Amino acid sequence: MKRITGLLLACLILFSAGIAAGSEKVILLDDCRYASAEAARAQWKPTDKDFPPVEVTTIGGRPALKLPCNFSTNKRWGLVWEHSGEWDLSACQEIALDITADAGRPAMMMLNFKSGDTWYRYIWALHVPPGTNTLTLPRRHFPAHGGKPAGWNKITAVRIGVVREEAVDREILVSNIRGLLGKPRDPLAVALNRMGKVAGFGGVRELTTAIKANVLGQGEKRRKAVLEMLAKAENITREAGLAIKRGDADQAVKMLNQGQQAYIRAYAASVPSKPGEFRAVWCHSPKGVRGMSWDQSLKTLADAGFNAIIVNVCWGDRAAYKSKLLPMVGDKKRDLLAECVAAGKKHGIAVHAWKCNMRCRRSGSGKFYDDLLAAGRFQQDRKGKPHNYVLCPSAPENLKLEIDSMVEMARDYDVAGIHFDYIRYPGEVVCYCPRCRKRFEAAYKVKVKNWPADVLSGELKDKYLQFRRDQLTAIVAGVSRKARKVRPDVLISAAVYWHWPSARVMVGQDWKLWAEKGYLDFVCPMQYTLSASDFEGWTQRTSRWVGGRISLMPGIGSTLGRGNLTPDETLQQILITRKHKTAGFVLFEYRPPLPQEHLPLLRLGATAKKTTWTPPKPKAKQK
Repeated sequence: MKRITGLLLACLILFSAGIAAGSEKVILLDDCRYASAEAARAQWKPTDKDFPPVEVTTIGGRPALKLPCNFSTNKRWGLVWEHSGEWDLSACQEIALDITADAGRPAMMMLNFKSGDTWYRYIWALHVPPGTNTLTLPRRHFPAHGGKPAGWNKITAVRIGVVREEAVDREILVSNIRGLLGKPRDPLAVALNRMGKVAGFGGVRELTTAIKANVLGQGEKRRKAVLEMLAKAENITREAGLAIKRGDADQAVKMLNQGQQAYIRAYAASVPSKPGEFRAVWCHSPKGVRGMSWDQSLKTLADAGFNAIIVNVCWGDRAAYKSKLLPMVGDKKRDLLAECVAAGKKHGIAVHAWKCNMRCRRSGSGKFYDDLLAAGRFQQDRKGKPHNYVLCPSAPENLKLEIDSMVEMARDYDVAGIHFDYIRYPGEVVCYCPRCRKRFEAAYKVKVKNWPADVLSGELKDKYLQFRRDQLTAIVAGVSRKARKVRPDVLISAAVYWHWPSARVMVGQDWKLWAEKGYLDFVCPMQYTLSASDFEGWTQRTSRWVGGRISLMPGIGSTLGRGNLTPDETLQQILITRKHKTAGFVLFEYRPPLPQEHLPLLRLGATAKKTTWTPPKPKAKQK
């Protein structure tokens, strides 16, 4: 067996050597070789007058662009520089650049490419380890955000940014920004190159070592079963090697693909289950998985070893249950939250009722929405134009409705918890309505002469940003106090933007404060990324911000729609949450292909044994 398996390994080595032998084929965006700072500044321009200009330096004798970050005095959420030009990156499968993060600290960065009237943006932010690193990023990690992109063949600008994490100045060095041309697409070459690259492992040998290490101490029956699965993968691999030897490429590709799947299953089965872990999914549909009843949806979840679901049943202007405060949507004869709770009780799944805070839709609630609009209860932009889908949190009647509707779910239904989502402003463009002006002036005892210009910059800006945060915190604090009064055992949680320092500035979401005050029992940072390295860096940060005060349940973007994780990538991110000792995880979201592909793989090992999560006594006391 070792001799035959070695045949395939030899093929892999020869293939890798062939790729390495050729020089890296690139499309250069910028080698960052500038004769002077002035030359660099002619190309790379700050996107805001308050951002410092770029400088030039060297990395190990090589020219580089220096991004000076004056975070000790500049309180913006991040600094951004833009380079205009014309590039055709349609043949590139990856984007690469060399980055040095100073002072032994990691950095969070942004990288965007303009096309048409929009940008291809790296999902969330780049995690840059300390020191000098070459980052290689698959192009599929850059979805278009809104608008109409003209295509990767028509890139007209590049933006690089550094996210503010603490009030400390620093420098980031960048060089050799390039697109990497696609590797050979020959099916046999692709299958060989992919072989054994499972859940972050580099190949068959490394993966096999991990599988054998995982089963140590799991019991003889378990060890034997996993090793039999591994032997099956090796047998298929042997057949692929023989097909390669006799020149049957089509059969070799078929066997390699089967072998790859067998290795994935063997590795998944080798991963031990963790007791006492919160294992949940978000479900946007109040009806459950399409094509399934609530009973079927939660049985499938329970059979996969999960123990909780966070289901969206409430919005700013409507509910999917018999509410006394909001109009009921859908079939008035069906109480979808009651159905979900009943199925949860039957199958041992804790149900957390999820509200999309302040979000409204006319088609959802009809006259109720029209009345909200007529009363001027929606947010407004800087020009006074209403954002007719988000309620303004500074309105006392909106504050009361948000609090009471969440408390209603806790009081009237036997849910395990209530869950905030969209507990944020849509961005810095809102809200600047007359009511916000009046309440801000009263709160800070000031008279704003030029509204909203005087709160967009100058000495009032920081005060207004705090005012925005205070409006959202009032909702969270009010729900926390009232819900716990009517249901002392109810758990309160929130889905939040993972990067707290920028979230509190851009969207007013000061979730670290909510943890410190004890308003929440657990928090779910939406750490949606296709990169395991980014996910780990983000988990390290969110763990630090939570500080053990409440439980941390990172959100994993398994089925986002704009770039799904493969099932083994979902498993890899779950293992990262375990590595950093979080209380559990939440998968987004419970829809195909999650129940068909991801859950069956997880139940082989990582979630094979059913468990329950017992909330710890909070270390933060509600204030």
